Amino acid sequence: MSEPRFVVDQAGNRVGVLLDIDEYNRLLEASGIRESVSVPDEERASRPAYTPEEKKLMEDRLESLGYL
Repeated sequence: MSEPRFVVDQAGNRVGVLLDIDEYNRLLEASGIRESVSVPDEERASRPAYTPEEKKLMEDRLESLGYL
């Protein structure tokens, strides 16, 4: 795993993180949300990208790995 690379705004605040694709896929598998990524485009466009529960789970996982 490579070191996380952060995206910062003009004030230097972290606003995003870049992950290598293997780490991204591992996080998706670990979070159990991989299934929601394979939803057809028409259905995905009509709903939020993640449920609040999925978002919280992903944020908790990223924080535990030191990315947040």
